[in-house]
Amino acid sequence: MTPERGATHEDIIARVRDLDTALDIHKTDASAFWLESRKAHTEIARALSIIGSQVENIEEKVGRVEGKVLQYDRLRDKIIVALSVSSVFLGIIWWMTKDAWAKVFGVSP
Repeated sequence: MTPERGATHEDIIARVRDLDTALDIHKTDASAFWLESRKAHTEIARALSIIGSQVENIEEKVGRVEGKVLQYDRLRDKIIVALSVSSVFLGIIWWMTKDAWAKVFGVSP
C-alpha cells in the first residue's frame, strides 16, 4: 500500500482473507469453548444432583435421630416420674407402718 494512492485491490483482498482466516480461527475456538462449557455444565449438574441426593439422605437420617432423641427424652422423663412416685409411695408406706414395725421389733418410737 502506498501512502499517496491508498489501498490497492490486492491489499484489500489480502486483508479480507486475513480477516476471514481470523474469523475461522475464532469460530473454531468459540466452538471448542462452548463444547467445554457444555461438558462442564453437565458435570456440575451431575455433581449437584449427587450432592442433593446426599443432602436428602442426611435429612432423613437427622429426622430419624431426632425421633430417637425425642423417644429417649420421653423415656427418661417417664423413668424420673416413676422413681419420684415410687419414692413418695415408699415414704408414705414407711410413715404409716413405722409404729407397727417398731412394736414388732420391740423398739419404742
